[in-house]
Amino acid sequence: MKKLYILSLSLLGLISFSQNLTLDDLISLRKKKLANLEETLTLKGWSFIKGNEPGYENLGKATFAYKQSSFEDKAESFINYIYSETSTTKRINIQMHKKDKYNLFLTRIKSLGCKLLDSKIDGGNIKKVYQGATLTFMISISTQKDDFSSTSTVYHFLILENSDYINNFTETTFEDWEIADTTAVYVPESEEIVVETKTEKPVINRNFFIGRWSNENSIFTFSDSGEFTLKFDSGGVIISNWKFINNKLYVGTEGDYAIYTIINHDTSFMSYSTSKNRTVFNAYRIGG
Repeated sequence: MKKLYILSLSLLGLISFSQNLTLDDLISLRKKKLANLEETLTLKGWSFIKGNEPGYENLGKATFAYKQSSFEDKAESFINYIYSETSTTKRINIQMHKKDKYNLFLTRIKSLGCKLLDSKIDGGNIKKVYQGATLTFMISISTQKDDFSSTSTVYHFLILENSDYINNFTETTFEDWEIADTTAVYVPESEEIVVETKTEKPVINRNFFIGRWSNENSIFTFSDSGEFTLKFDSGGVIISNWKFINNKLYVGTEGDYAIYTIINHDTSFMSYSTSKNRTVFNAYRIGG
């Protein structure tokens, strides 16, 4: 009986190690600061691969691999931790190949009370979105061929806050997610979780707009909460909402947005045109 008990503990340890991270672990990791996340993943056998520091216009990213090959950019799983230093935005995604782990994640998502918002075939891949009280789970299921032309399935989970999903993903397709060229399983340059190739990144992201701006006859403010305030030189004030999706700026209220296309920009300047005509307007940032 004692030997059987020891054997059971050993098997339990092997099962736990093969799973490595649960969905709840990822949810917890998303909330951590970069240093704490790195230390936690390192203790669990993950290795830091690459990082991009955050800026005013872009999110930061740290990429970790589990059981990485010593000879090429391949691994059993990859994690991207995506964060901002100018807002509360934090995202985490995981890429893996094990069907049983995918089923465990999906079962846990449903047990948390998350509802299916969307599902489709897009670009040859299955795309699904589940949403709970505070978090959204964006799932992609794709296939890829190895060096011997054998096909395998790849599962991707992106975890983000509902407000982040609403502000940055609700009016885009999955093909609009920021993606980059990939090699085998590794997605080193991908901020998001879709495995595609040779797709251009959005010119700028939402964080670029946050702050005060001025043009020829007004001062306007984009707040991180999504509120937009316009003050005319003549004294009038308009308060509405804003969001930025797929290089287009939406200002107004639901169902009645004015749409602007960003033509050019740097850290303190942007030029834009309306969806109704080709007139180009210029705006300049006020303050830092």
